[in-house]
Amino acid sequence: MISLSEILCPASQDNRTRLKNWFFICLITLNGFMVVFVLIGLMAGLWKPPEPRTAYFILARQWPITSCIGKKCIKIEKPDWIISEFVYKLSDDDPNTKRKCNGKEFDEDFFMKTIEKEKIRKRWPSLNPIPTKNDAADSSPTKESKTDSKKSEDKSLDTENIKLWKDQWETNGRCSNQDQLSFFSKALELDSKYSLTNNDLLLGKYQPDYDRQLSIANLTKDFHSIEKFKSFEDEMIEFVCKMVQFEQTKYFIQEIRLCFDAEKFEPIKCYDKSNYNKLSAFNCFDSSIIYYPS
Repeated sequence: MISLSEILCPASQDNRTRLKNWFFICLITLNGFMVVFVLIGLMAGLWKPPEPRTAYFILARQWPITSCIGKKCIKIEKPDWIISEFVYKLSDDDPNTKRKCNGKEFDEDFFMKTIEKEKIRKRWPSLNPIPTKNDAADSSPTKESKTDSKKSEDKSLDTENIKLWKDQWETNGRCSNQDQLSFFSKALELDSKYSLTNNDLLLGKYQPDYDRQLSIANLTKDFHSIEKFKSFEDEMIEFVCKMVQFEQTKYFIQEIRLCFDAEKFEPIKCYDKSNYNKLSAFNCFDSSIIYYPS
């Protein structure tokens, strides 16, 4: 069998020529290894392992005056920042795919027996108006006492509230790692811990006023200056505005959203704000002038 050495450096060549051949062979081989190592290095730099899946909640509070612009709502005696949603998300959620949730269905009886009813009615109410009764079919309607009328109104309010709470459970709670009571209780707990009204920011410096212009940049800066919100980085919070067409286009602040991890319920980054310089009807940006309606 003929060896590689005999093929590349035949005996007919003198020693000097054979030495040159071996030198070039070694040089080419070395260059080949260098190219391979460079390619491996480039591939290692370009390839990134997939980020671990993160589960988190978004606690959204709404300003009902803004939410009710352009639609019918219940009468609001004393407007306050109230819970609108407690959203459960996964970092790799596909917005175009409906999630399959394995939690139990909403148990209304259990819910009404275990939840702090007065607290959730106050902090997480439905803004939908109470359906009006059609008495036209009754030719001789009976008069309700004030007590009966109040009970009927409370029952109708609870009907609308339960629709909201059930929808929140079916959409978010069932998909999370929380049971029904824990899901709603945790939302109320975080709402209390990170209250938007029990501080000087919204009750003092930023009193609601239809005509007063506010800078979202200043609002964000002042928001972060409050002790309980100092741990929230920009990617952990989102201001949402509602675009309203009057004589001119105006943006009214509608929601303030905070992100929490799904295990320890500590602030977590969940917003990618790299594209927030683009105009959107649903977000407020640093350069935006907004309104806080009364």
